[in-house]
Amino acid sequence: MKFIINGEERDLYIEYKKKKNISVFVSPEGFITVRAPKDISDEKLRQAVQGLVPRIEKGLDKLAENRELYEAGSFNRNESFKLFGVDYRLDDYGIESKEDLRRLYTKKLSELLDLYLETYAKKMKVTYKSYRINEVKSNWGTCSSDGKLTFNLRLAMAPASVIEYVVIHELSHLKHMNHDRSFWKHVGKYMKDYKDKEDYLKNFGAFMTL
Repeated sequence: MKFIINGEERDLYIEYKKKKNISVFVSPEGFITVRAPKDISDEKLRQAVQGLVPRIEKGLDKLAENRELYEAGSFNRNESFKLFGVDYRLDDYGIESKEDLRRLYTKKLSELLDLYLETYAKKMKVTYKSYRINEVKSNWGTCSSDGKLTFNLRLAMAPASVIEYVVIHELSHLKHMNHDRSFWKHVGKYMKDYKDKEDYLKNFGAFMTL
């Protein structure tokens, strides 16, 4: 389904669900999804979506604003890069290629993860089996039922406190595998402002790319 959004024609993906109301979701990448009742007619759906256009435009404007905030200052892939939320010039570390940058991110992130994992594993009285660093588009971290952890290489671009949060989050899964109330209470015990870190990843995560 196509609509004029912010003065240009945009494709909207329609998902039909067992639900009564219509909702809209703008992904961090700028994709627009409308979730609608299965039995709604095309005419009623189009009328309803037309009423949601202002909300969609607001979401896209917020996405653009977040991108500008994240890239504020000297951030430019050709000249500088972010390490733990701070801008550095490529020359500062002798970076000449993306592979150089990946190696630097892997080294620096490993050092910080080693510190946080040792600290919080002791505090929480948990034992993890191993951890590894992957470069993936989704999931900032994972924890398997047998205690194997993974962390996203792109975390190296985030502030250290955000990385600290992801470590606490994944280690908490060793006691609470689901994201239930007990899990979030456990996370909050070790980081009271964890919601701020979640918001950072939600608002800026899509722009943390290699």
